[in-house]
Amino acid sequence: MKLCVLGPVNTVTRNAGIIKDAFPELDVYEAAYDVYTEALDMIDQIQQEADMVLFPGKASYALCKRSRRQLIPWEYLPRHISSLHRTLLEVQRRFHCGICRISYDTLDSSLILTAYQEIGFRAEDLRLYVAEQRLLDPGYLDYLMEFHQNNYCRNGVSCCITGLTEIAGRLNQLKIPCAVTLPASTLVIDTVKRLQLRYQAQLNLESWIVVIMLEVSFAGNYSIMGEDDYGYLANRIKVLENIYSFSSRIDGVVVEDTPKSFLIFTTRKLIELETNHFQYLDLLDILNICRAENIAVGIGCGNTACESRSHARTAIEMAKKASSNCAYVVLEDGSVLKPLISRQESPADEIQIDRNLTLAAKRAGLSATTLFAILKHTRKSGLEEFTSRQLASLCGFSTRTMDRILQKLLSAGCCKVIGMYSENGCGRPSRVFQFTWSNLL
Repeated sequence: MKLCVLGPVNTVTRNAGIIKDAFPELDVYEAAYDVYTEALDMIDQIQQEADMVLFPGKASYALCKRSRRQLIPWEYLPRHISSLHRTLLEVQRRFHCGICRISYDTLDSSLILTAYQEIGFRAEDLRLYVAEQRLLDPGYLDYLMEFHQNNYCRNGVSCCITGLTEIAGRLNQLKIPCAVTLPASTLVIDTVKRLQLRYQAQLNLESWIVVIMLEVSFAGNYSIMGEDDYGYLANRIKVLENIYSFSSRIDGVVVEDTPKSFLIFTTRKLIELETNHFQYLDLLDILNICRAENIAVGIGCGNTACESRSHARTAIEMAKKASSNCAYVVLEDGSVLKPLISRQESPADEIQIDRNLTLAAKRAGLSATTLFAILKHTRKSGLEEFTSRQLASLCGFSTRTMDRILQKLLSAGCCKVIGMYSENGCGRPSRVFQFTWSNLL
């Protein structure tokens, strides 16, 4: 199993080292970032290379979970009382100060109070300041900096305790005492064990039987009088050929239930790969080409073959009621996904845009999702020229992350610098960028 330890430059090596010592059987590698928002640009590539991902905390985890589909098991290192106790000991050793007046972030007030009570402090003896947890706010880091600086300069706190190494780095530059709530080694080990269990559970899920139930009508008019027997049989043979070919592609087994209905048995993992995680069903395109009519497909997932078939029957009944050829999916828990459609139902220009964006993103060393987000927000803004700060604000990235993205786009020829801009005519001027979308799309 291949585990990616994703985290800030200052701590990712520590966590990876703990895991390598405790789990020598795992193939562990590190993916480091400077600011937690950069995890969003890294997770797509990581999911292609690794079997599991360990996040350093909830900030980067929540950001990726909001914007990316989870294809492999993810876990984050939770903030635990043991981690806070370790950090409080570090504060006393490093700064020789009291721990009753401290500024905190990324921790819950109840956890902090419990940690103090366990070592004998009373609530009335404490003057603690706890920041709001705005994990998905693009301005979260700036908010935390202002929060800690204000508490240190005006409220007389002796030290700041943070869960983000980015904040610790900035506070250290300002000579403000600061410590990071690094997880205890036992917590890292327990989290990896939980991650292994989730990975094994996913493997079991992927091997579960999936039933695809298909009903279709054939072109031609089959009758006892033989008016169009040849046309009917020729079309039926063509349809059957394509059904069996599709089944072979997913290592399935076909059972002809009736002359017009079929069952295909395969596994969860294979059908997910074939349908791009239940987005499209190429079988609909194939059957349309060979003039099949009234196509209804039901895909059922379950813990047993019997349960999968029952879910497939529910799904196909919904497909029969649809106004066009489509496929429905019913999952193990009985939930119904949005209907799968033919790829040909997507506008041709959108498909071409996807292909071109993918190629451009590959040249630039970025994910297609990141490039599409920039395209969408720049077009929506109605502007043609942007500074790095403007783009960062539009797309929800940090300015530092946007600078790196723009450098890659410049190298790939996706944008160009057309001038310089300085606010109020003073300070270091910023480059003004213009995108060459017409060349890309």
